[in-house]
Amino acid sequence: MDIKEFEKVLTKEEILNLPFEELNAKCKNIYQSKVILGIDIYKYSKYALVAQTLIPYIFHKIIYSVIDDLNKYEPIFFADYSKINFESNFINTGDGGYIILDTPLHGLLFSIYLSSRLKTYNTGKLSPKEYKITGEITYRYAMCLGELFNFEDNWFGPAIITCSRILSVDKLNRFLLEENVKEWFEQNINGIETLLSLGLNNLKEKSILKIYFKDYNQDPRKGSLIIPPKGNDPGLINSNIINIKLSKIDTIEIKNDKISIYNLHLQVYIVRVTFQNVKDPEKYVISIGNLNVTGLSK
Repeated sequence: MDIKEFEKVLTKEEILNLPFEELNAKCKNIYQSKVILGIDIYKYSKYALVAQTLIPYIFHKIIYSVIDDLNKYEPIFFADYSKINFESNFINTGDGGYIILDTPLHGLLFSIYLSSRLKTYNTGKLSPKEYKITGEITYRYAMCLGELFNFEDNWFGPAIITCSRILSVDKLNRFLLEENVKEWFEQNINGIETLLSLGLNNLKEKSILKIYFKDYNQDPRKGSLIIPPKGNDPGLINSNIINIKLSKIDTIEIKNDKISIYNLHLQVYIVRVTFQNVKDPEKYVISIGNLNVTGLSK
């Protein structure tokens, strides 16, 4: 929102004259529940100067490829997602940043496709000259869920601070979730591990996700590469997500609040068709996160 829109929600007179409790209640009207996917390039400062210079450029090239992938392979959840949409919901930190998304499922899918593109880059086949300079690039992730508000095309809210803090205390290339994200998966799909046996037919019945299935109900071909059309019986897995492991790793204190942190590790099978090799698509398994559950550096 811009200044004029902000003053419709909170007028100057209200800011000056309302009792604190009433003003606090009105402030809540401008907040939205959002996911913050924090991305940090692991050991960025250890790269040579020329590599440090190239990496932000490479990062954005990879991100734009991810946006194309999400439009193509995940139209249910990213039907209207564009470069403009990404840029207006991205807080750049130079060696990574914070991506604002709708739900933890969106955050998970974004991290999968980002890791997929990074895997391709790290083979050295996609950009051999750039890869020769940078060598392997590794990301670490943190995902938080909380209340944010947008003002003059910038995002504000305590969840961004929490995400930043979680990334700062991790000294490995892990994928860390704060407790609100874990609880979202538990409340909506009986835990993140349950994704192994869920299909789109299961997800579209979840009230919090129904809004994304309008086009899918009209055209089931607009599905998902990662999540199969139909879920399986208990004990059977037919998902591109091969393995999910979630473990509590530590508790950290942020502004007098104690927050439980969880370590996520997942493996995903990806088949990518390229224009150069249509008949023999690239097949690979990507691992996201780190199985090391040693405590965080506080």
